Amino acid sequence: STLSKPATTSSMLLEIHLAGGDETTIKAVPAHIQDLETHRQAMANLNSDLPPVQAEGLSLISKLIMKSSPVLDVGSTLTLLLSVITDTSKTSANDEYAYLGAIKIVGTLASRHPRSVIKTLVEEYADRREHRGLDERLRIGESLLRTVQDLGEALVGETAKILGEGIVAVAGRRGNKKYT
Repeated sequence: STLSKPATTSSMLLEIHLAGGDETTIKAVPAHIQDLETHRQAMANLNSDLPPVQAEGLSLISKLIMKSSPVLDVGSTLTLLLSVITDTSKTSANDEYAYLGAIKIVGTLASRHPRSVIKTLVEEYADRREHRGLDERLRIGESLLRTVQDLGEALVGETAKILGEGIVAVAGRRGNKKYT
């Protein structure tokens, strides 16, 4: 239920973007229609309470990422995955099942778009406004670690600089938290 609103919003934005205000645009590209249907099914699966169904939704998203589908927006997909990772409202068995799968897919997304994924993960991990609880930040940190490990030697240049500066900023404020 916590994913329902963001998933619906994301899905509608994608439909609007693909349609471009004209239904003939979608009819001209049947692969986009299939990807859009796959995306809708993934969103429906992620809203399920059953871990295997959620895993199938994550698998569908992973397939769309692997084929570089234009249906997926990197920012909204990453936000969706982060909401799965940081959702602590479910039972522990379902929670681990879903969030570990989402962490793996964040790494897959980072292999395609390293700069934007690392930047978002570092910002969420830094949590400058301190909106997230410790468990949520630890899960984001776990995702960030897995992503850095998956990128390996591909983590260079501006992406590495963003990561380094973000981690140093977090370490530097350890004793000086404003809202603690």
